[in-house]
Amino acid sequence: MTAFVLSQIFVGVSSALYALSLLVKSKKILLLVQIISSIFFVAQYLLLGAYLGGLVAGLELIRTITFYFIDKNFNTNKVRFTASAIFIVVGIIGSIFTWAAWYSVLPLLGLLAVTTCLAFNSIIPLKLSCIFSAICAGIYLIFLKSYFGFATQVFIIVIGVTGLITMLIKNKKQLKQEDINGKENI
Repeated sequence: MTAFVLSQIFVGVSSALYALSLLVKSKKILLLVQIISSIFFVAQYLLLGAYLGGLVAGLELIRTITFYFIDKNFNTNKVRFTASAIFIVVGIIGSIFTWAAWYSVLPLLGLLAVTTCLAFNSIIPLKLSCIFSAICAGIYLIFLKSYFGFATQVFIIVIGVTGLITMLIKNKKQLKQEDINGKENI
């Protein structure tokens, strides 16, 4: 089995898990599923020789694990904002060393968007940033000629938007209260 074929299998598994994470209501479960998804994303990018994508996916894995434990044990605004700032700086520095072409900025933009939204304790901006990240990853994968990878990102976007709309319709009152509580904690 060639590295390219294996990378396409990994991106399929990863994308299915990532899409699933965007359908859940719980931020804790979203982060757990994205941890598993990130492992496959890292492997996929490395198999494609896309080291910036691999670096970003690796940072996403570490970031997701970090925020899972922050949410579980140290859920304060100061800790969340500090962790976000650290991951943003590390992502920018890492991208400098793995830059390949102008489109190398796309995975970094997705990383920055999600990392920024993780600083806040609200699932709506987080899901929106995950959808934006999938758009960036999809375009990046076109440049890497990973068309199946691109198709899986489109799948993530469709599932993510559908899940977000469904969540907003079903839980409009509950989400409004969460946003108010989130603003009070800042």
